[in-house]
Parts: sequence; C-alpha cells; structure tokens
Amino acid sequence: MILLHVKYKLKPNVRDEFVVKLKEYDLANEYRKQPGNITYEYFIPIAEEDVLFVVDAWEDEAACEAHLTSPPSEILGPLKQKYVLETIVKRFEIP
Repeated sequence: MILLHVKYKLKPNVRDEFVVKLKEYDLANEYRKQPGNITYEYFIPIAEEDVLFVVDAWEDEAACEAHLTSPPSEILGPLKQKYVLETIVKRFEIP
C-alpha cells in the first residue's frame, strides 16, 4: 500500500474558497472511485489557517501513479495553480 500525506500551503485567506471548489467538483469522491484507491480525505488543521491536508492511500504503485493523470487530477491542477503556494508530499510504503 502507498500512503500519501499531502500538505497544501495555500495563498493567504483562500482556504475556504479552495474547499468550496473541491466540494463543487466532488474531487474526493472522484478519487475514491478510482481503481486501487483505499482512502482519500481532506483535513483542515485548527492550528494553521492557510493549510489543507490530504491523506490518500493506494493499493499499489500503479494505482498511485494512475491517479496523477486521471480526470480528477486534470481538474485539481488548475485549482492548485490558483490557490496553492506549495505542495509537500510525504510518501509511505506499507507492506
């Protein structure tokens, strides 16, 4: 299993608008429908105002790689350009 812990450092004061867009496109559910997805969840930290976390897990490397070029990722890319300053990914491989 591939577990990803993704931290989006957002532009100032845009988190709520970004979350609305993510919900509008139902991106979490679209990722969850993909073959090999185990989980895909967004989290809002209470201590960091301009941050959004994503925790997602994939059955294997092929599923993890496929999601990066999937239709939901084609929607997410432009949204990240508009709202995100930096993306920090921590990757864990779990047997």
